[in-house]
Amino acid sequence: MFTILIVDNDTEIRIVLQEYLRNEGYAVLEAADGIEALQMMKSNTVHLVILELMMPRMDGIKTYLKIRETSMLPVILLSAKEEDIDIITGLTIVSDDYLKKPFHPQELLARVKAQLRSHCDAEKEADGSLIFLQDLIINKIRHSVTLRGTEISLTPLELSILLLFASPQGQVFNVDKIYETISNELLGYSEYPRFVQSTYNIAIHLKRLFDDLFEYARLKNSDNPIPSKSVDLQQLLGQILVEFEPLAQKRGITLVKNLGDTPVIASIDSSKLGRAIDILLMNALKYSINTGNVHVTLKSDNQRYYIEMESISQPITKEQEDKLFHRFNKADYSENRSNNQIGSGLGLSIARQLIELHGGVLKLTSMNGIYIFSIAVPYTKPLMACREIEDRFLDCCNRMDCDVI
Repeated sequence: MFTILIVDNDTEIRIVLQEYLRNEGYAVLEAADGIEALQMMKSNTVHLVILELMMPRMDGIKTYLKIRETSMLPVILLSAKEEDIDIITGLTIVSDDYLKKPFHPQELLARVKAQLRSHCDAEKEADGSLIFLQDLIINKIRHSVTLRGTEISLTPLELSILLLFASPQGQVFNVDKIYETISNELLGYSEYPRFVQSTYNIAIHLKRLFDDLFEYARLKNSDNPIPSKSVDLQQLLGQILVEFEPLAQKRGITLVKNLGDTPVIASIDSSKLGRAIDILLMNALKYSINTGNVHVTLKSDNQRYYIEMESISQPITKEQEDKLFHRFNKADYSENRSNNQIGSGLGLSIARQLIELHGGVLKLTSMNGIYIFSIAVPYTKPLMACREIEDRFLDCCNRMDCDVI
């Protein structure tokens, strides 16, 4: 037996429609507004909804959209207003219908039978081959896609990607899975893992190269002074080391930090200096011998603050060391480097520029396989904040018993 839900705030209409529908052998549920209807649908199996547009609390349009979020059951919309017809036409798809009030109950019965018959035929035909995404219907057997009843032309590749994201709903796919789908459609053979990995590596390398090129060009051509504010370097370094901890653990490397007990407050651009530290720490981890340590030290005196990163790495020649901060220099000497770690050759050059923008110096020192990146930046005592200056000025004026103009 089919169950039909009548949603209308007019009690007399509900009584009349209920009588006609029960005489035809349908089970009938009633709701006076959209909120009541949605609650009823949660606890009852409903096969068709007769829905009035003009209702209190939640109107028919909002109720219809809520139903469509979870179900494609047939809905017959009712309205007494002529201007609602355009709205209804925009909402409905092939499986929906609408009637303008007033109407004869027999006409509604005919629409109910037609909608139920059509919906049952569609379910039998689907047999698991239809995917419903609100107003979007994907037919896996026919390889067709319709949106609100209008067929959308898709290439086989586009359809494969759409099917991947649509089934099962809510699942997250990584890049490898997407490339696998694409390569299966394009290549048609089972060697997609190699294709996926090589394509992914090239894409990552190109992105890194373009990003670094743009950053290098911006830094090289910028004459503007960097914006700076008071930053606790101890806290900044601590946050960066926490972010690098998973990578260090994966490489079997221990990050040893010696940041001191006293905060080191400096006037810097935290994003730019943080970017330079990121680059240097990434290189220290990348070239460090596995199961080794990377020591990060922060110290300062009255003139400068110093950041050092010490690691044990594969030996390099004096020529390689001299070219380390040059543009497009790639230290391919590392035995630990994998294909997906290929850099752009600009990272260390960018780091040096970022540090020089702060008036600092970046250098590399080495001895017996121990390499130390050293940052030395002039220590600038932060200026008082504008609010603090204003407060001190007003306090001074009050003590002098003078007027502030």
